[in-house]
Amino acid sequence: MLVDFVFDRGLLSISIKNIGSRPAFGVRVEFSHRLMGVEGTIEVSALALFSALESLAGGKEISTFLDSSASLFRSKQPVEIATRISCQDARGRRFTTSIRHNLEIYREIGYGMRASGERDCTRLLRAQVPRREEPARIRPGLSPLRELFEGVYNPHVPDSIEPGARKCVA
Repeated sequence: MLVDFVFDRGLLSISIKNIGSRPAFGVRVEFSHRLMGVEGTIEVSALALFSALESLAGGKEISTFLDSSASLFRSKQPVEIATRISCQDARGRRFTTSIRHNLEIYREIGYGMRASGERDCTRLLRAQVPRREEPARIRPGLSPLRELFEGVYNPHVPDSIEPGARKCVA
C-alpha cells in the first residue's frame, strides 16, 4: 500500500495505491498534519477516503485533488508530511507502513500552461468553491467534493461532463 502526492502541471493530488496483487481491507491513512486543500476551504485529510476505505483491489489506485501548488505554498501549511497506512488482508493479517513526504520538492518545478481553448480547472475550482470561515467537515453520506467537481471532467464519475464537451486537462 502506498500513499503518494502526485504533481501534474501545478496541481497536487493525493493517491492511495494497492501495489499488491490481492485486495486490501480496512484501509486507513493517518496524516501527521491536517491538510487543507482547494484554496484552504476543505480539510482534505478528513475525507472518508482516508478513514473509511473498506477495500481496495490489487493494483487499484484512488486519488483526490488536494490543491494547486501555488495555493498550497501560499497557505504556509507544513510541507513535510508523514503518512501512516494500515490495512489487512483477507486472512485478517494486519499491515502498517509509514511514508514521509516532502512537498517542498514541488515548489520550483516548472510546468507548461494549457493550450488555449482547454478548460482551466483551477480557475473553475476557485469559482465554484465558496470561501468559508470554518473548514468543510465531511458528514456521513455527503460528498462536498462531488458538488465541487460538478461540471469538471472526472473519468470515475458518470456524466461528469455533458456529452460532446471537452475534457478538462489538469
